[in-house]
Amino acid sequence: MRKGTVAALIWQALMGIVSPIWCTFIFYFITGNGKGFGYDLRDEKIVYIYSGIFMLVIYILAVVPVFVYLIKLFRQKGKWRTLIPIMIFVAGCVCTVFMIIFKMGWKDFFTPW
Repeated sequence: MRKGTVAALIWQALMGIVSPIWCTFIFYFITGNGKGFGYDLRDEKIVYIYSGIFMLVIYILAVVPVFVYLIKLFRQKGKWRTLIPIMIFVAGCVCTVFMIIFKMGWKDFFTPW
């Protein structure tokens, strides 16, 4: 395997690990709740919405090009190998979610702020 492919797979795994937390922040910022649901942000709300949109664009630029590159690369080697980049990303996401759940506990993870 080439160094570029290995680097892309490592990047894919890193993005999978970071994605649950990053997407949570994007959700809170785009909905205007950057400090949490208990705060009344009034004039600051638009700043959080724009920064959430900016974070979403950065996330898409960080994940999609490498993902498309890996899918095309592994697709040439066989249809079943197309699942390798997808499974690496999903495994990273699952690991992060389970670390958060075991750190906080099931009850705290599923209850809102």
